Amino acid sequence: MRNLSPKVITVHFSYDLTLPEKGLRLTESDGNYYLAEFYPMIATFRNHKWNKEPYLFHGETYHTAFSDFTVTYNIPKSYTLASTSENDRFPSQNRGSFSVNRVKEIFITLLKKPRFATAEQDGTSIRVFGSNKKVSHEVLQEAEKSFSFYQKK
Repeated sequence: MRNLSPKVITVHFSYDLTLPEKGLRLTESDGNYYLAEFYPMIATFRNHKWNKEPYLFHGETYHTAFSDFTVTYNIPKSYTLASTSENDRFPSQNRGSFSVNRVKEIFITLLKKPRFATAEQDGTSIRVFGSNKKVSHEVLQEAEKSFSFYQKK
């Protein structure tokens, strides 16, 4: 019987990316950059084949395992970075790094004129980053309602 315990593999890479025009989760909009599914991902291997799909405009098109990531960044001074990390600062540093553990992907957004709203519920921090103050506040209110609903259910 084969040993199927997970192995630790460290990968470093650098590449250039052109964002799709009028994308949804991977796009540029009004000088802000939204980066979801933006890096090469290793597909899972199931039933003796690679579990992969071509990129689709709508929805998730990947099947990845949970992983640990460390991201190092250097962004222009006019931007703030918000990410999957629970430790994002507002406004962000323009150079730095962060690590996240046991996630399927990293989401990063670079905001030119960021708005930040936060609330605390039952010891959990709810954070909303956006580029529109009114919308950020409305999204925060909906996030609080959703959090409360799922806590009860």
